[in-house]
Amino acid sequence: MDVPLVRDRHVVPTRFWHRLEDGRVQCDLCPRFCRLREGQRGLCFVRGALG
Repeated sequence: MDVPLVRDRHVVPTRFWHRLEDGRVQCDLCPRFCRLREGQRGLCFVRGALG
């Protein structure tokens, strides 16, 4: 899901993720285990991949 991510004071570094071999990051916070490319948000629309 490509949703614009805004870099502002509400964006904070997170835990509960790891980088995959193909360059994506996987969110490990919920059972969906979203696999995100740069600029994408997870199904929760709360977590996103920035830098």
